[in-house]
Amino acid sequence: RVYSISNQLEKSKIRYICNYIMSEKCTFTPYREISTDKSKNNIVKLAGDDACFIRNAEDIGVFDGVSSWSNYGIECGKYTKSLASLCSSMIGVERGGVGFQGNFGEIDLYQIVKFAQDNSRRDKIIGSSTACLATLDSKKDLVTIFNLGDSGAMVFRRIRKDIELIYQTVPNYHAFDAPYQIGNNFNIDKASNLLNTFNDTLSSPYNSKSLRISFNKPSDGTLTNIPVKEGDIILLATDGLFDNVGIPDIAHAISKFLLMNEEADHHNLHDDSLHFRINNTLGYLLDTAKSRSISLSTETITPWGISVAKQLLRIRNRYETSLFGMLRNDWNKFESYIATLPEVTDLLKQVGNVHEDVVVAIDCSNSVIKQLLYDNLDLRPLYFDTSQNPKYEYDEKSNSFRVDMSVSNSDKRTRQNIRVKVKICGGKPDDITVILAVVTSKPLPQQ
Repeated sequence: RVYSISNQLEKSKIRYICNYIMSEKCTFTPYREISTDKSKNNIVKLAGDDACFIRNAEDIGVFDGVSSWSNYGIECGKYTKSLASLCSSMIGVERGGVGFQGNFGEIDLYQIVKFAQDNSRRDKIIGSSTACLATLDSKKDLVTIFNLGDSGAMVFRRIRKDIELIYQTVPNYHAFDAPYQIGNNFNIDKASNLLNTFNDTLSSPYNSKSLRISFNKPSDGTLTNIPVKEGDIILLATDGLFDNVGIPDIAHAISKFLLMNEEADHHNLHDDSLHFRINNTLGYLLDTAKSRSISLSTETITPWGISVAKQLLRIRNRYETSLFGMLRNDWNKFESYIATLPEVTDLLKQVGNVHEDVVVAIDCSNSVIKQLLYDNLDLRPLYFDTSQNPKYEYDEKSNSFRVDMSVSNSDKRTRQNIRVKVKICGGKPDDITVILAVVTSKPLPQQ
């Protein structure tokens, strides 16, 4: 279950020792197939709409296909697998010959991704995808990371007993839940209807007609060079991980399962159990992400739930700053739904105009919340900063915010002013792909 290294790479100064794990949406069976053919140094795999590649011990990448293409009869996994295969193949060509800029063996990830996009277009493969790639320069001790969209990379470094996040990619969004993406579309066969609608927020699960998004160019992504040293840990993943598992939990998993809390900086990075510990770390991250992604527990707070809560507050601010609150009634519908929840109706049964705080928990998959987000997809994520508006009393730890309401009492003749604390919980079901790599200079065991 560990990727083997070709003999020619044994001369490199540093390399990755890595593995990956994949799982399709709403399943608990991970996809863990690793080639056992030691003559193969290139792995390209697909799970759902996600795809990934691991090439030799130096190049890795993940691609997250936009699942909304399935609404138009398009299997986006074919597009992401094409991107992964083309990127991996072209990187191999670049490492063995003259690069795009005329420099021997130099890797230009912008051009690599553009090559993959252009060739998938030539092959008339329809779809769109985010992309995150990392290549290792063993001579300069650098890792170059390309990122476009909301997949991403993290680089961790152990300093004494602590794990520190020394680099993290920043996701790019057109709007809420609408990441940057490269893609292709063609007027072929049954795809003619798609041509008229491919801009209708394909990245969104709500299929909004209110927001138009065009495909991005690879040059819209970010390219960063990160100096690395032996023992650094590099993680690439699609947003299925980052939406459901926070940075502290990822760092905890690496510390607990991969480094085993050893006191020495790199004492345990070269023993024979490293492959086993990498797989354990991947398994823990996957299990955590999958369990949270479908959780309806009122105690489950995820990064996705936090982003949903903050977007709801931005929508509320839009409502309150419109002309007397009359230009939009979306928020009124949300408050009307809150008023029907058992916690609120039980309070309203009390005799008299009693003022009392009440807490309600709503999961991210709630249809009313989805509709509210759907109707406001043109609202950019940075439109409203909750930290600058203390009147909303947003608490990130419990992911809750205050809503003051005037609701009809149970006798329908009087109105009662109540304060509701709305708690957003649960995660986001999604395909998940994680690649975990450790930078090492030691020869790798053949297994």
